[in-house]
Amino acid sequence: TLYKLHSEVLKRAEKIIADNRQVAGSHSAAVDHYVAVDNLLCCAYAYKLTGQTAYLAKVKNDISRISSWPDWDAGGLAIGEVSLAMGLAYDWLYYDLDLDTRKAARNAMVNKGIRPMYQNNNNIRIIGNWNQINLGGVSVASMAVYEKEKDLCVKQIEKALAGNMDGVTGIYSPDGNYAEGLGYWEYGGSFQVCFLSAMKGVFGSTGGIAEVPGFM
Repeated sequence: TLYKLHSEVLKRAEKIIADNRQVAGSHSAAVDHYVAVDNLLCCAYAYKLTGQTAYLAKVKNDISRISSWPDWDAGGLAIGEVSLAMGLAYDWLYYDLDLDTRKAARNAMVNKGIRPMYQNNNNIRIIGNWNQINLGGVSVASMAVYEKEKDLCVKQIEKALAGNMDGVTGIYSPDGNYAEGLGYWEYGGSFQVCFLSAMKGVFGSTGGIAEVPGFM
């Protein structure tokens, strides 16, 4: 149930604070992105729901560290995962973040997520979970900073929609089978749903992707 999921996320956030689990600084996202993504999503959610300032302080500290990384591993999956987590944390807590933290997060999303993904055609051509994770995750970041970086974000989202439409059609259509197996079905599918949910919320449409035969 949703309440059970809510409770598990709060327990996870409590443990992150209790264990003082730190995101390492000054290296590639490829090394430490799992910790970064988990910290950001759990603690941002926990602060939004409870208002406990320890969670906000943790998010601000982690945004600073993640923003300082030299790159978000544009050649791997970290770029999609980190972009999604940063985009959601930035959006959920926008009015709770100070101006410097907002600026650091926004600049990092643009220069380490959105622009590299827009310039890279590899994920456009992939039919599989990489398409869903990277195109979907970075597009969530684009929607988060859309009002500040409209020209680039529009280009990135339009390119992602075209590539993701081909990807979703190749993965699911016509019968809904997922060739990479159950684990990747869950992994790629979770990013796909986040992407389409954000598109529906921001633009009122998924560009027809949700209607691809076999997807839903």
